[in-house]
Amino acid sequence: MTEDKWLRIRKAPKDTDDPWVIAARRRLDRGSEIIPLLVDLDESVPFIDSVDAPGALDGFRALRCEVKELDVRGMDERTLLRELGVLYGFPEDYEPNWSSYNDCYVDFLEAGDTPVVMAIRGFGAWRENDFRLFIRTVYELEAATEGFRRDAGAVIPRRVVNLYIGDWD
Repeated sequence: MTEDKWLRIRKAPKDTDDPWVIAARRRLDRGSEIIPLLVDLDESVPFIDSVDAPGALDGFRALRCEVKELDVRGMDERTLLRELGVLYGFPEDYEPNWSSYNDCYVDFLEAGDTPVVMAIRGFGAWRENDFRLFIRTVYELEAATEGFRRDAGAVIPRRVVNLYIGDWD
């Protein structure tokens, strides 16, 4: 399935009027614009220090990325998922659990071209208070982000970058 999509993009003429090809090309172009900033962060899962965060976020904004910010201090997992649903504009029937999050997340990815940076602050408290929950939550967020980027069944999605901002040791 993925190969067919790549062939469709490659074989379409530059001036194609195929809306799927146009959207896929736009997503690919916009996504590739932010790769140099990701390389500069030098992390596969970007845990960045609070001191470095303003510069990194300014860099993403300069590339016309949509920056969404969330402070998770004092939240439990359900509240975090609810707030992510609000920030991503999930439908009203969204239930704040990982299964529903994944179902709605793919629609969010395919709904636009603008790369999104989700800047999450406050996970340091999660790490200190419940390390297992912290690791599992970061794993779930990254699995969704990376999984849909590689999913053969999904339309080429917009790029989303999760930044975990805190005072990391």
